[in-house]
Amino acid sequence: MFVDTLNERNLYKRARIYVRQWKARIRYGSLDQQLSITLRVFHLVMSINMLSCFFFIMFLLQ
Repeated sequence: MFVDTLNERNLYKRARIYVRQWKARIRYGSLDQQLSITLRVFHLVMSINMLSCFFFIMFLLQ
């Protein structure tokens, strides 16, 4: 029971720190850079995923 409350407290602290970091990013305007980097990485991963799916389907259709 004590471990659960301690774990919840740690999660709450981490969430507060995370929210504080995001507030700082929004305030200092580096959120746009962070978002563009995230979108680029997401786009890269999704394009690699699409290519691998395409080659896998071609392999199955042989």
